[in-house]
Amino acid sequence: MPLKFFDENTSTFADSRVTAEQMICGKTRQVVAIILLAPDGKRLCLTMKEAAREDGRLNLSPPQGDIGETESIWNAASRELQDELGVDMCGPVVYLGNSQRQLPKGHPRSKQYRFYRYNWVTAYSAGYDLRPRVPLAKANWYHFDALEYLTGCMSEEKGRMFKEVMSALRKKAGNNYMIRKSILENDPDRLLGTDRMQAVA
Repeated sequence: MPLKFFDENTSTFADSRVTAEQMICGKTRQVVAIILLAPDGKRLCLTMKEAAREDGRLNLSPPQGDIGETESIWNAASRELQDELGVDMCGPVVYLGNSQRQLPKGHPRSKQYRFYRYNWVTAYSAGYDLRPRVPLAKANWYHFDALEYLTGCMSEEKGRMFKEVMSALRKKAGNNYMIRKSILENDPDRLLGTDRMQAVA
């Protein structure tokens, strides 16, 4: 079933107090995936794990990680960015939607999980300095006009999901080169928190 980001009927996880424990469904791993925007709103962060290869591609990916059993989506996103990149979120943090990926045979976690469920959020970084930590090898800011090329540097499934999320976000922003904070702040039903309003797990 195709995803419908920003659809009025898909606010399942808009309440940031929903925990992973309430979202567990069989052998599905709950993941937060973050579209991290530079402070100027003109670039986004993509990461690459050490020696990561999938289908012969670079395996670029947005920052992402597990949602802990007692964590909200907001708290998981904040923790992942601090742990992996050494950056804090700033301004509005908005829930974008979710998508599911079936793990291929041979995936390191395919015996533990059958699916990954990605809970997509977007947030602004408090600064430009990215300090990737193991297991990440690299993290960089990329301009939006390079998205088509960058999508091709991801696995097929990740690239498809990423493209859908970015297409919806850019459509919402009405701008292919910049995403303004005011656009995200004007979506209260999906606002998980701001730098002044932190969600409580």
